[in-house]
Amino acid sequence: MTKFFSKEFNIGFHMPKKDKCSICTGFKINEATGEQKKNYEKHVHEKDLIKKHYLMDQKKSNLNGYVCASFDTQKVSSTPHGESDMRIFYYNRYSVYNETVYEGGTQNGFFFIWGEGGGKRGANEVSTVLFKYLQLLDSRRLS
Repeated sequence: MTKFFSKEFNIGFHMPKKDKCSICTGFKINEATGEQKKNYEKHVHEKDLIKKHYLMDQKKSNLNGYVCASFDTQKVSSTPHGESDMRIFYYNRYSVYNETVYEGGTQNGFFFIWGEGGGKRGANEVSTVLFKYLQLLDSRRLS
């Protein structure tokens, strides 16, 4: 499939890099002392425990109307966007924000998009998106 897109349409695909937390990154870069190593091991244990609970919640989400959803704010997009035309560089750029909500059980993804005229990416905007998602979820249950 990817060969078709790359040969016929000259479109490439790449796997995005995973986000790393500052504790994991700092431990990998620096030589750790005894206390830092102890804190890192505690951090990894907590991370594994959280992942275990999240996977259990995803399995539950197919049963009895239980929903397990995760959300993430995506990279900021700027418009206009182009790589070959230098004139675009001098235009005023308009930032577009995107927050996604993913339901593990149903494997449904929801994208909430807004421009910088409607707000930035602060706590108010993120909580508004989550509120809109909960309203959408509630209306799906009623119908």
